[in-house]
Amino acid sequence: MTREAFEVKNCTGTSPQTPSHKTCVSAGKLRALSAAAEVASGEIFVFSDADTLLAPGSLRYLAENFADPEVGGVAGRKTVREAGSEEQLGRSEGLYRRFDEWMKEQESRIGCAVAADGTLHAVRRELFDPGHDAAAADDMAISTRVVGQGYRLVYDPRATVSVEPPSNSGSELQRKIRIANQVTRALLGLGPAFWTSGFYSLELISHKLMRYLVPLFLLLLMASNLLLAGSQQGIWAGLLVLQSAFYCLAFLGAKVHRHANVRSKLLTIPFYFCLMNFAVLLALVSVLKGERITHWLPGAGPEAL
Repeated sequence: MTREAFEVKNCTGTSPQTPSHKTCVSAGKLRALSAAAEVASGEIFVFSDADTLLAPGSLRYLAENFADPEVGGVAGRKTVREAGSEEQLGRSEGLYRRFDEWMKEQESRIGCAVAADGTLHAVRRELFDPGHDAAAADDMAISTRVVGQGYRLVYDPRATVSVEPPSNSGSELQRKIRIANQVTRALLGLGPAFWTSGFYSLELISHKLMRYLVPLFLLLLMASNLLLAGSQQGIWAGLLVLQSAFYCLAFLGAKVHRHANVRSKLLTIPFYFCLMNFAVLLALVSVLKGERITHWLPGAGPEAL
């Protein structure tokens, strides 16, 4: 459910100019989900985004998993429709997303998927717990708390939604900053459970924490390589050349990714990798600065409160 759905439920009869409408607008997605849960009557809650297209049979596939009493939540699969001049950016994201989903599938086979994507997931009614931090990623908060209550979170690639590709690299950067900020806050909201949940904690550390530390590792790698490049061992100079070449490819990828007729993964993949990690770095800085992102508008930058 989106912020607009919350407005429909709680702002009937108000105009956009009234204070009550403004209050509803600023409530954020967490309040929208909690309000919907209060009036829902089913045993299974299914969550999706307003801009997704649900593939036929996806709801049935999600529901089938709950025949296992140990399953408390199910994560669906997101695909990206190819369209427009940003096709290459969508393809690069698709490669990253497919790797992420492959990891979720393997995690699900041996225990629990690490988390669900907000575009499509489901939980048992009695396990619904979005937490109390409106600035935390709701999908991360809800799905991780399913595992925290002793149930499995599984990944079902048959349940599929499709979304539009990124409109442009600028809006994609803002979107990823917002997501990384909110996911970081959701992980912090787990408290001691982040470290004390057995194998699931290992998944959280390897799949989420270490991934969000990659920008810091890259900076340390470049700094140490610059210091060692002048040593007698030529391997360090060679590694510096390789790193510099990679970032040059990313720069060229930033220049050509708008052209649909340019289909070189040699350029677009480094560009997307750098874009993603730059967004995470900015998000970590924003968290340290205390910035909280509770609501936003599609296609626009996040609104920090």
